Amino acid sequence: MKESDLKTRIDSLVSAGSLDTPDGRHSRYLAALSIMTALHGETGSQVKSFMRQCEQVHEKWRPGDIEYGIAHIAEAAITNLKAEIDAGFAGSCAPNVGR
Repeated sequence: MKESDLKTRIDSLVSAGSLDTPDGRHSRYLAALSIMTALHGETGSQVKSFMRQCEQVHEKWRPGDIEYGIAHIAEAAITNLKAEIDAGFAGSCAPNVGR
């Protein structure tokens, strides 16, 4: 995967519509997870932290609010991933990210 592909995907997520639908919220979660995994690897501390935060939402939030909580975690992750790529971290994070 190329850094430019990740940047394009993140930019599209940042400029995409709202989280007002279940599909929108779920797709943000999956997108954040897949990009984070591509950048940091499956066992990276960022991926582990993201998953741990999502698990905490499942454990502590009311059922009707869970998808909103996870969507906000995903939004924050996407914002952070954009900053990492913009700062040039992508190439040094995971060997499978090319320039």
